[in-house]
Amino acid sequence: MKLEFSFGSEVAVLPAKILRERINECTQSELKLLCALACDSSLLSEFDERVDSLAESLGMKRSELDEAVAYWRGAGAIAAAGSSAVAAKRAPKPASSLQYTGEELANIIENNHLADMIDECQRYLEKTFTPTDINTIVNLYHNLGVEKKYITDVCAYCVGLGKKSISYFYKTACNIYDQGVVTLDELDEYISYRKKCAEYGSRLRTLFGIGSRALTAKETKSFENWLNWNYDEDIVKYAYEIMIEKTGKYAISYIDKILTNWHTTGYTTLEEIEEAQNRYSEAKKEEVKGSFDTDDFFERALKRSMDNAVNLAKNKKND
Repeated sequence: MKLEFSFGSEVAVLPAKILRERINECTQSELKLLCALACDSSLLSEFDERVDSLAESLGMKRSELDEAVAYWRGAGAIAAAGSSAVAAKRAPKPASSLQYTGEELANIIENNHLADMIDECQRYLEKTFTPTDINTIVNLYHNLGVEKKYITDVCAYCVGLGKKSISYFYKTACNIYDQGVVTLDELDEYISYRKKCAEYGSRLRTLFGIGSRALTAKETKSFENWLNWNYDEDIVKYAYEIMIEKTGKYAISYIDKILTNWHTTGYTTLEEIEEAQNRYSEAKKEEVKGSFDTDDFFERALKRSMDNAVNLAKNKKND
């Protein structure tokens, strides 16, 4: 059987890609809201004025409607007028999260199949969630509009950092999302990179004798730049030795200048750098060897002057 749409005199336009991705996980309320907005364009421009009547016409509580709006904003399907696509994807701060009753939470968890996600987060954080904790997790899921595994993966990442508080977990998830990390593949790449940065930084801590103190903003930025330039520990150690020879102490600005100069010049391996340093050292030796030594000049001139004076005295005596 072949089917076709009977459009009549009106057409409803929906964000097809996002709807395809979310059709199996969005709730009935969320789907009703999206269809209502697509069928009546005036709702978009008059949303604040008509939000209460819209909720009533859809048979929804106001809190349920607000939740549906947050879901589709998080998914990128709708945005506040005049906002950019990036701004529309930014997650709300914890203070603006919705507060659900116990019954509302139970319905949301059941309708969205969130029980397994919440249980997994509890296992990672090694605690039994309070209703407030569950409210935070539910808000996080709907505010971001991401897959459930995204939430649990961020939770596991936080635990790996030694952070097991709900507030740290929430803020970290929002911060990662705000950096444009939206899909699971992007999250995997982000976490892998952050782990690489941490391992690299740990080795440099040992090399520089930094210990366990917090890195400065300059150190954090410099370490990340060196890692992105593929400067391994041997290259950094070589620059460190030059710094100690010249200054006798550790100074992040000094060693960063050395490494930045090498990167700007195009050196990528330790062999290239050592060869360039050797050429530089030889050139400096030749420069010193062929330079005009002022002290030596005056010593020689003084000796000639004294010799002339002695000879002149001898000649007068002989006369």
